[in-house]
Amino acid sequence: MPAPRSIAVVGDRIPDLELPPERRDEGGSGWVRRLGHLLALHLPAPVALSDATEPMMTVHKLRERWCDDVLLPRPDVVLVHAGASDAWGVSAGNNPYAKDAAATVAVLEDLLARCRERSPGTRIILVEPCVVTIDASPQRHGPVLAAVIPYVEALRALGTRLRLDWLPAGRLVAEAKRLRQDDEWLGSDPIALDTCGSMLLADAALRLVAGLPPAPATALAADQTLLLIGDSITDAGRRGTARPMGVGYARLLQGLQAAREPDKPVRMLNKGIGGDTIIDIESRWERDALRHRPDWLLLYTGINDLNSRYGRRITVTPDIYRAGLARCLESARAARPDLGLVVVGPFLLSRDDLAGSYRHIVLQELPAYIDAAAAVARGLDARFVDLQAAMRPLMDRLGNRALGGNLGADTVHPSELGCLAIAEAVYAALAR
Repeated sequence: MPAPRSIAVVGDRIPDLELPPERRDEGGSGWVRRLGHLLALHLPAPVALSDATEPMMTVHKLRERWCDDVLLPRPDVVLVHAGASDAWGVSAGNNPYAKDAAATVAVLEDLLARCRERSPGTRIILVEPCVVTIDASPQRHGPVLAAVIPYVEALRALGTRLRLDWLPAGRLVAEAKRLRQDDEWLGSDPIALDTCGSMLLADAALRLVAGLPPAPATALAADQTLLLIGDSITDAGRRGTARPMGVGYARLLQGLQAAREPDKPVRMLNKGIGGDTIIDIESRWERDALRHRPDWLLLYTGINDLNSRYGRRITVTPDIYRAGLARCLESARAARPDLGLVVVGPFLLSRDDLAGSYRHIVLQELPAYIDAAAAVARGLDARFVDLQAAMRPLMDRLGNRALGGNLGADTVHPSELGCLAIAEAVYAALAR
């Protein structure tokens, strides 16, 4: 299957619960944004991704936008998420533009015929209406859940008749919620998803769109605990408004694991603290790591250790860094011999080769810290993640600014795309 060059996602928006309410209209569907990140990481050529979804978009409104969003751009792939707002509007009786299931499918079939007439090669994927709750009580979401069933059935029949691909969005999320018997899991709003829920749909869409095989399973077992400890890259706001996992790679790793192993519930704990070196982490090791008795432990630090020689009271040399890592991890392994260990090495989002520049100096000093972390991992038979090696080809292909935070100006703290790259590298290490 050839990789697509352009993709359009149209229809009902699935709001991103991780955004503040006032930004959900402007932020687009969280699963579409993260699909774009996954495409960038997994496909060798860039893909133009258009998020043309809107909140509460009925099929009537979809028809009004079809020409501008689909017929004129002529994308290689169109994902259509329709039916949820019509079902909601019909069941509530508060939207005169909402159509019943038969009328919704009739309008959509006409739109698809126009698309095939103008662009016969366009691949169309129907996205199952995503009303995501397992609370079917009459007082809450029971009526809309009952109302959406005919839409799902009619759209599924349309897809079968026209030989269209089908992304079972609603079923994927509902099954994950039922497995845990937790209606808050993946998002507490029936028409919105949190990061984990968005990653579930994004990863499923990635594999359908790009023809990728299922991701390998991790070595994690159901009901185990993975504790992540480190500096600000792990912290990522987890002690503030983004409790308890933050908005960085830890949260995205949680989403990847939930997406790829929905039948394997795993507990993740984030114990990152911004600014920490290995000296700081060792001082809180018992409190923040050992006492939780995790089944797996991930330790990720190093860039603050390297930078400590530039203005910090205590300089953390590569030897001090290596010794601190070893003491922490050896004590953890002694307390629990079967503990799974993951050591993550530091990175810098730069390719600076200008002699004398600060970034170039850091890049020259970085290998000593990476080598120290790798040596400790080897000595303890731990899994090692060389992030600099993982990031370098991505920087060459995507540019380091795409991976860096603060609109690309930050070479230490990654953007969401950069955080997902870290999460993918850690996931790969856990899968080996």
